[in-house]
Amino acid sequence: MTLKHILILTLLILSGCSQHQVIPKTNDQVSQCIQDFELFDRVIDRAGTRNAGETLIAGYPFLRTNRLLDSFDPSVLTPKQRGEWLTLMAELDRAARYSEFHNLSGEEKLALTKEPAHYLASVNACRDQLITAIQTKSDWVEHLNEATVPDDYVTWQRVVGLYYLTGLPLSKGVSNLHAEINATYAIAEKDLPVEGELLYLKPPMAKPKVSAGQLKAIMARSLTPDLGVPVLSVEDRTLLFAYYAPEWLLDVVEPNDKIGKVHYQQGVTLAQVDVAEPVVYRRVSHTRFGDQVLLQLNYVVWFPARTEQGRFDILGGHMDGIMWRVTLDSSGQPLVYDTAHNCGCYHLFYPTHQAKFIAEDSGIYTEPPMSPSVAPSLSDEERIIIRVAHLSHFVDRVSNRLASPVKQQTTYTFADYEQLETLPTSVGSQSLFGADGLIKGTERAERYMLWMMGVKSPGAMRQWGRHATAFLERRHFDDARLLENIILIKD
Repeated sequence: MTLKHILILTLLILSGCSQHQVIPKTNDQVSQCIQDFELFDRVIDRAGTRNAGETLIAGYPFLRTNRLLDSFDPSVLTPKQRGEWLTLMAELDRAARYSEFHNLSGEEKLALTKEPAHYLASVNACRDQLITAIQTKSDWVEHLNEATVPDDYVTWQRVVGLYYLTGLPLSKGVSNLHAEINATYAIAEKDLPVEGELLYLKPPMAKPKVSAGQLKAIMARSLTPDLGVPVLSVEDRTLLFAYYAPEWLLDVVEPNDKIGKVHYQQGVTLAQVDVAEPVVYRRVSHTRFGDQVLLQLNYVVWFPARTEQGRFDILGGHMDGIMWRVTLDSSGQPLVYDTAHNCGCYHLFYPTHQAKFIAEDSGIYTEPPMSPSVAPSLSDEERIIIRVAHLSHFVDRVSNRLASPVKQQTTYTFADYEQLETLPTSVGSQSLFGADGLIKGTERAERYMLWMMGVKSPGAMRQWGRHATAFLERRHFDDARLLENIILIKD
């Protein structure tokens, strides 16, 4: 280790504070683990490689939480359920620290360890020791119950921006947007305007032949033993993502209307989207209905840009994208589909025959969720087809068959969403997302007009877990109770 590395290490240690006194220092090894995590956090924060997808827990640097785990009240859980709850929080931290460490420079890694190849293994071993240590304290449940995921709204912006005045014209704008979307869905699909040429994108494989009984068995064996959270094996995850993979019908006028692979190009500071390689990124999430936790399959696509229409276009800018989510019931059947752009905008719901949309407009300062149509029922061979408009990339139809023949067809490939957190660069790796969860360079001019609604950088593309989906309310794409409040499951 050079003198520079020693100075960095000394500075980081001296800059630490004793914020982790909630962890009992039962032995020297536990004390050393606490110091190791403190040092790790300071190196990450100084390097700017913090993964903002999950929420840090003050005083517990080896655990993280999200809106699903935050929805559990540990004070009413059994001891076994609490143990599983801790295990899931530990897994969130393990996954986040993988990207945080790999995105450090070589010099920054050496400030942590002489053996970078073995560092994460030692951190994971420390985490196990610290989990055991905290459970020796009688008040650990109370402390962790206070840990919450903050919402993605900035209250002071609403106060300074006179939210109750500026929200009035925006309320009218939201109503107009909903009317526009409903009008589009009222048009027969065969009569929808085509600005360019339709491009039909299929999954890389034929739809697997899976019976209802097999789907039910997959869901049953995925449940964790105590909390009942669906955690898929690699094989079952691959099968379900293949089975429910959508097809995409893109109205292509220009390359910005095509989806592609996200990458960093040498000599270019902003991430780029290569449309020569159409990629759909996969991610698992969960929602809750009462005491039941349901599985969600997420399919995320990226466009190079939303093309700016002149210098006063407030919506155009670098990169654009869509999230498509399939929520499965306990038997593995679709309950509801929903979609939003990767800025959190334009959130739409499509309930299946098993569910009913019940959200209603209840006041002037509300922004009711929107369901422009029900989802089509699918045969064993059919898939959902998502039709995407030119320029705006709005989802303007969800169907199960093509309304007319399409000349251009190709296939896309799958990639895991987590790959976006460690994209290769010429000097190592870098996350697509900044330490604030936003994607650099995707800011939109609309932020100057809508900042008073409290959403940080409205219109900017952002990381999973950071999607505020309403301006007039506080709502998040990953809220564990979101669907429970707007979808009624039929008997």
